[in-house]
Parts: sequence; structure tokens; C-alpha cells
Amino acid sequence: MCQSGLETSGHMFWECERVREAWALLKIFPAHTNIQFLSFMDLLWYGVFEAKWDALQLENIVIVTWALWRSRNEARTGGEKKSVSKTVNDALEYLAEYQACVKDPDKKQLVWVLWFEMRMVILLVLLARRFGPL
Repeated sequence: MCQSGLETSGHMFWECERVREAWALLKIFPAHTNIQFLSFMDLLWYGVFEAKWDALQLENIVIVTWALWRSRNEARTGGEKKSVSKTVNDALEYLAEYQACVKDPDKKQLVWVLWFEMRMVILLVLLARRFGPL
């Protein structure tokens, strides 16, 4: 994303200044914290067992992580380079649309829900292949 430093999962998701901006927008870590994780699973473990994040916070982390990864790949392949705030806002809107479908039986579209869940599973598989077990 920032093109400074080695492209490792640690840099991509925790050390990069652009990514730190994303986490600051979500307000999930204490201000001026220097928490770092070796893997995505370490982040989830921290959220569930140490920080005691609720389901919405965990969903936000997963969707924003996916959006950052997707944004990075789009920019690397010649696509639009989005700002961090746009990437985060778009991801949270996408999640809100999904949650609205799930909560409202009249709006629930099974194809949409399954499509979203399938993409999340694919994300986790791809991250595991790229960076090792989550």
C-alpha cells in the first residue's frame, strides 16, 4: 500500500502508516498503541480474548482487512489507488448492506448473503495461502 518496507503480512496489516490510519478510523486500538501481530489469527485472538471485542468490531476488522488487501491488489495491477478513508468507508458500507439483508426478512436475498459469505471464506483461504495459517 505505501511501498515502503518489505511486503510482509506484518507490514501490510500493522506497520504501514496507511494501515495504521485505517485502524485509527475504526477506533479499535488504544491511542498511540504499538500493538503488532504476526498473523491475522493473532489479531482475531487478541480481539476475542484480550480486548473483548464484540461481534460488530470483529466484523469490522474482517471487512476492513479484506478491503485493504483488495485495494492494495487493485492499485498494484493498475487500478485506482483509493485513500484509506475511502477504502474503510466503502468496506463499512458494504458490511452495513450485508447486515441489513440478514436482519430484515423482507430484504433478505439468499443469493446476496451466500455470495458475501463465500467471498469472506475465499479471503481467509487466500490470506492463509499467502501468509501461512491464519
